[in-house]
Amino acid sequence: MNADERLRRMMIHFELSELGARYSVAVDDHDIKAVLDCFTANGSFVHEGTAFTGHDTLRTFYVA
Repeated sequence: MNADERLRRMMIHFELSELGARYSVAVDDHDIKAVLDCFTANGSFVHEGTAFTGHDTLRTFYVA
């Protein structure tokens, strides 16, 4: 693995860690907009076997 690949992997790791932290804070703060910002427009979250896909559906899940 060359230096560029190593740097790319480090950046991905950092960005994913940052995303996890932002998501956790948003959920703790009940900040629905910030939670949804952690997902792409067609992002999914699976809870107890049920998939919630897309911002509208995710909003419904997180507000409930």
